[in-house]
Amino acid sequence: MNGQTRDVKRVLILGAGVMQLPALHWARRQGWEVYVADGNPSAPGAELADHFVPVDLTDIEGMVAAAGKIHEDEKLNGVFTAGTDFSYTVARVATALQLPGIEPE
Repeated sequence: MNGQTRDVKRVLILGAGVMQLPALHWARRQGWEVYVADGNPSAPGAELADHFVPVDLTDIEGMVAAAGKIHEDEKLNGVFTAGTDFSYTVARVATALQLPGIEPE
């Protein structure tokens, strides 16, 4: 973990499309370090995030693995989506990383 950014909050937002832009902007205004995952590197939110994670949101195991790597390296504080059908993926990531969230069931 980078000692200089230890107190920075980090969030992984699933989806970098138009519907996720308000959440992305809000997280940035909070001073959080924003990771955004999407299968489309040309999605509007890809360039607005601090880090783009090129994973298709339907690839649940790939998303869990990518989020796990981020969490191992930098400690994620949360995972979130809005305006997508990927709440189950968020639940699986949150459960795998022992972050607060809904149960996959």
